[in-house]
Amino acid sequence: MKPKLYTIDGCISCFRAKQHLINSNIAFKEINLFTQAGAASELKKLNGEIITPLFFDGFNKVHGDEILQIGKKRKRWYRFNENFK
Repeated sequence: MKPKLYTIDGCISCFRAKQHLINSNIAFKEINLFTQAGAASELKKLNGEIITPLFFDGFNKVHGDEILQIGKKRKRWYRFNENFK
């Protein structure tokens, strides 16, 4: 499963998260809640609420600016699966 980044248009945190993942060479599929049918209900089912940005790699859910820490060694709590890089 390719990791997913849930976003909405006009969200600066979503933009920064997307750019960080791209710059860190982390593959992901962007799911835009405004343009993709069923995306909001998928996110609500996954997370219990609709909040963006949200990164989900199949194991971990990371919200907001915490996404900017993905791939950085200093965050010991986040065990990013190396297969998704």
